[in-house]
Amino acid sequence: MEGAAFVFINFIQAGRMGHVGWGFLIDPATQTYYFGSTDHLWRHNWWDLVAWIRYTHVNPSANNDWWSGTGTHDDMLRMMSGGHHIRYHAAKRVSVLAPSPDRAFSRAEAMQHAGWSILVNNCVHQTYCVLSDYGAALPAPTGSVTKLIPKNWFCSIEGEYIEL
Repeated sequence: MEGAAFVFINFIQAGRMGHVGWGFLIDPATQTYYFGSTDHLWRHNWWDLVAWIRYTHVNPSANNDWWSGTGTHDDMLRMMSGGHHIRYHAAKRVSVLAPSPDRAFSRAEAMQHAGWSILVNNCVHQTYCVLSDYGAALPAPTGSVTKLIPKNWFCSIEGEYIEL
């Protein structure tokens, strides 16, 4: 059974550094996908320095704006481009020869209570973990801080580019 993993990107979130979310095929027979993100939305005045500092970290079990959905390929693309929380502009599709949808599903569900941290648990880390558990070969967000920038990480992924 071949699977499909998707990395979605919003190019303008997070001060134009971008934001990524994930999706993957969970049932080839029904062509059902599971998709979502930890959006960690900004809800403060831009000039509030204390809020910016607090924004860099969300404790585990605190609200990190995690969400998920299931549906067909078209449902997934419609929801991701239409904006559940935010609107995603593009995606990359990565083929997976030996997918583990149950493992990825468990990892994705755990992200709801995983918190968020700008340097060690941001949207890049979380998307990488979910889709790596699925079986996708993605570049690791390690080694350089620039790999933590969603737009940079997205550009480094080898896969079919889909404009939403």
